[in-house]
Amino acid sequence: MELNSTITLYHGTGLPHTSIDLDKSDDFKDFGRGYYLTSYLEQAERWAMKRGESKGHCWVYTYTLASFSCEDFTIYEFLEYNEDWLKFITENRKYGNCPPCDIIYDRMADNQFDDLREAIDMYAQKRLSAKAALKKIKFKDGQNRDQYCFKTPKAIAVLQRTATVEYVRAGDTWEKIELRGDHT
Repeated sequence: MELNSTITLYHGTGLPHTSIDLDKSDDFKDFGRGYYLTSYLEQAERWAMKRGESKGHCWVYTYTLASFSCEDFTIYEFLEYNEDWLKFITENRKYGNCPPCDIIYDRMADNQFDDLREAIDMYAQKRLSAKAALKKIKFKDGQNRDQYCFKTPKAIAVLQRTATVEYVRAGDTWEKIELRGDHT
């Protein structure tokens, strides 16, 4: 994880919150239980709108990382779509087997298609090779998308919320209705 400059991360959600509660997260995600963020605003907006679709409201929170030493944290990085990455997300999505760590950073699987769940199931059952599974779940548009997962209170403490944007659904579109620099 590069810390030579300020890193801005975004969290998209259908539920507003004033603080991060790791107990509200799910074990069976790419990296298990944790607070998920991305460095791509558009990706966080998609996450928020998907989660807020039924209510017609969603939020994107902007964070910066406080200065910290990587040596003080257990950090996993998977910077390529490869078999190590596939094994890791398969273990977490299928069995909830995430090793203890503070922060995980890596590529994101394409969750837009049913291929993701099917490919992971078939790979776990050894009915699909890693190469074939990766082809199915890698983003088809060639774009890389990332995700950061902050898994411990110690890791959460380095996140500093800098802005909140609320969106409201207006027909088929989403409109920004409020931008705040506070922590609500």
